[in-house]
Amino acid sequence: MKENTLKARYLPSIGKAVQVIGLAVLLQWFMYQANEVMHVTPALTPEQRENATIAFSFFLAGLFFISSVYYFFLYFVGHRKRRFWIFGLFCLVLFLLIFIRYAPYVHSFEGGSMLDWRFWSNLLAVIAGLLLPVFLLDHFQLARRRAWLGVSFSTILLAYAFLPHEESTPLFFSVLISLGITVRAISKKRLGSWESLVGLIVFFSGMVYFDFSIYIGFSALVVANLFSLSITQRRERKAYEETLVRSSRLELELLKMNIRPHFLMNTLTNIISLIKEQPDTSIRLIEALSQEFYAMNEISDKQLIPIEQELQLCRSYLEVMRIRHDVSYEFIAELQEDELQVPPAVIHTLIENGITHSDPIDGKVLFELEVAAPAGQMTLVFRVIGKIRTAEELVDGTGIKYIKSRLEESYPRRWAFEQGPVDNSTWQTRITVAL
Repeated sequence: MKENTLKARYLPSIGKAVQVIGLAVLLQWFMYQANEVMHVTPALTPEQRENATIAFSFFLAGLFFISSVYYFFLYFVGHRKRRFWIFGLFCLVLFLLIFIRYAPYVHSFEGGSMLDWRFWSNLLAVIAGLLLPVFLLDHFQLARRRAWLGVSFSTILLAYAFLPHEESTPLFFSVLISLGITVRAISKKRLGSWESLVGLIVFFSGMVYFDFSIYIGFSALVVANLFSLSITQRRERKAYEETLVRSSRLELELLKMNIRPHFLMNTLTNIISLIKEQPDTSIRLIEALSQEFYAMNEISDKQLIPIEQELQLCRSYLEVMRIRHDVSYEFIAELQEDELQVPPAVIHTLIENGITHSDPIDGKVLFELEVAAPAGQMTLVFRVIGKIRTAEELVDGTGIKYIKSRLEESYPRRWAFEQGPVDNSTWQTRITVAL
């Protein structure tokens, strides 16, 4: 048992590590080949190699700029997640770093001026080196972030101050610290940590050939972290959708509780009053009530039920209401398709609304139901024929909210609900669903 537990715990991590190492080796080989093509291959003249390097570097700069704009957009349109604008800023700095480094090849700058490309290139390398660990710490939500930030900032700044002023100096120490952060994130099983590790390894390998392959390393780092961010976003989106479903279910349960208690209380009051005066009638009422409760219990945890089961619930409810009110409630259902499924208690709620908000005409209230199912669509037409008392409550009441919530749960954005008076004694409801 213990051996199986150890396998289940460590084998996935070992498998991930092997994949990361294999991918890193493959990308390192690719960078080596790219460096050979750009700097060694005799088929290219020195001028051609230089032009190819500049063109490819500006192409990568454009990709970094697009990534920057995308993540700034994500941040400002409503996500407001700090890691988005940090990563967007990191991509923008990489864009400027490549642009300024290769700008002298297409335009001359006078050394020592404010536009000295070496000064700005070194400064941007320091900023990029500081932003990378900041992004990873915020992305993986690790503990002791202030301590990590203190070590990162002090190491990078001290290294740049006392070591030769090269672009690679702050980036080298930034990657080392970022590797430590990512390994810590892996130990904490943070989403996207393995993907970030691949990018860091490839980026670190690219520093061997700083003139060209480091920019491929930049690309690998950005792509790996884009993938890492997308994994986190997908998980957060899934969690958000699950939260919405749970909230919707809770709202439905609350609405059901708002619908049922007063009915139960009134029915029990009727039973108490009938026990002494009409014991046979009280027994019939108890039996009808138990049948309805049994039918309700059978469907309460289901999203869709056969329409015949829904109609049986309606008939049990109407039997209870006939005895309680001493009114003839008639229910006529015409089904063109008897194998359809509907959300539970939707028709039942329409009937309950009709009884609550209408009076009998000549001692009778009629309920008519027509269900048709042409290709790819279900249409349900329900009519209450009686004296309508409170049309406003029929439109905006708790029962209608329950029906709409049930329809949205079962047929998200694929349903339509319409209702209104047909004449002075008829109220019609039409539900249309795209199947």
